[in-house]
Amino acid sequence: MTAYSKYINKALQGRTCHDLIHPWTRSCRQSFLDYMGNWSCDGFKFFFPAIMISLVMKTKDNYTRAILKGLYDITMCTVIGHISFALAMSWSCIFCNVLKGCYYSTTVLIPTFLGAQTVNLLPHNAIVGHANPFACMMAYVGCYRLTHCLFNNFTNGITSDFVNIAAGFTAGLAYAIWPNYNLFTTCIVTMLQVYWQYLLNQENCPKAVKEINRLPLGGLVYGVCMAVAVQVMVFYPDKTARLSYSAIKANSSGAVDGLKFILTRPLFDHKQ
Repeated sequence: MTAYSKYINKALQGRTCHDLIHPWTRSCRQSFLDYMGNWSCDGFKFFFPAIMISLVMKTKDNYTRAILKGLYDITMCTVIGHISFALAMSWSCIFCNVLKGCYYSTTVLIPTFLGAQTVNLLPHNAIVGHANPFACMMAYVGCYRLTHCLFNNFTNGITSDFVNIAAGFTAGLAYAIWPNYNLFTTCIVTMLQVYWQYLLNQENCPKAVKEINRLPLGGLVYGVCMAVAVQVMVFYPDKTARLSYSAIKANSSGAVDGLKFILTRPLFDHKQ
């Protein structure tokens, strides 16, 4: 990794943000306006199934209100996602001008992290994620409820922690329908999130945990994940997960895809 970053820095030597970020104009300000104006419906289409399916599954009545809320969350996610990538490009320009050159970490990684902090403008309850295949979701819900019903026959309808754990474990067998790495990591993250919330709800919750919870951890974690994902997509395209590629391409309106082509061109030129 270190050797590769040195190679990239050598290949990018002498390049400017005009060469790498906005070759169509010499104005950094104009490039930001161009990125902001380059809207597409891809981000909306990416978030639509993730948010709408989740809301419909959770809503027991008043579907109209749920749909309107879902459309609002989708719009917010799409707008904030687009703005974050436009700001990332501008941060890249700032670093290139301040440092008098473009470098491995300051062209994509750090600018993407800073731009992604706009996610803190999203409503706290907005759902950012992706939908799993319908069959997997139905199997998960079915297994969970079936296990609950079976155990309730032996416990006189009293639900215990053991029943919840057993039902959750059985429902996890639905993973066999779609053994996907992204689904696996989503489950791990959800488990940590639930356990964190469990700690916060305890009467003897450590003060340090409460203080940490006040920090904008969601934006920070999202920023780190997005920065790494974009960095990998640009400089290590063969290592990029298909879902990550689709998400980044959709939410950046194709800007990162174009940036990947522009940034990797100096590498091929350097090899020659």
